[in-house]
Amino acid sequence: MMKPCRNLPGLEFRDVRLYDGGLDIYCRGDDRYCRLCGCQRFEDEEVICAEDNENRRPFGLTLLTGLYLFFFLLSISTYGNPFPFLGTIYQNAPAKMLVFFDSLICIYLFIGICKRQTLTWYLLLGYNLFEIINTIVNLIYIPPQEIAKLVNASVDQNALTVNNIAAALAILLLSQFIYRNKRYFNNPDKFLF
Repeated sequence: MMKPCRNLPGLEFRDVRLYDGGLDIYCRGDDRYCRLCGCQRFEDEEVICAEDNENRRPFGLTLLTGLYLFFFLLSISTYGNPFPFLGTIYQNAPAKMLVFFDSLICIYLFIGICKRQTLTWYLLLGYNLFEIINTIVNLIYIPPQEIAKLVNASVDQNALTVNNIAAALAILLLSQFIYRNKRYFNNPDKFLF
């Protein structure tokens, strides 16, 4: 016999697919997570309440949190430097503004991952898609001569292309990881605070 959810005593995990024309309402598709309160059921049918085990974080989610904290630090460290954005290299005040907004987005994503916010899952995928598009557009429309003029050194076209494509592929793989782990973003709150 399955144990009931601690937060909703009348609800058992086997009560899924009984409402709304057979769609899951109370539990996720694998019947391991209660959608309303976040309780988890494991193979031995023990129910672990999400509120009691807030420190139980999947290792992949911990690494993802650290990665977006690193992205925030990397973004804020470029403050005052030229900023390539959609095929144009911005300098001075526009570059500082772009870095500021990029840093705000990264810190929002970092906090959202910490809080396992569902909205953050969508924002992560959107941000990563935009970063891939920005990388490809910059690679196509910013000539290496312009980059060489900014850094006062020669720029190898092949190395620049390989590095940008590798970065785009890494972000694409990261997005695939995020997409497959949607179940960990089970906080339905729309606001972080």
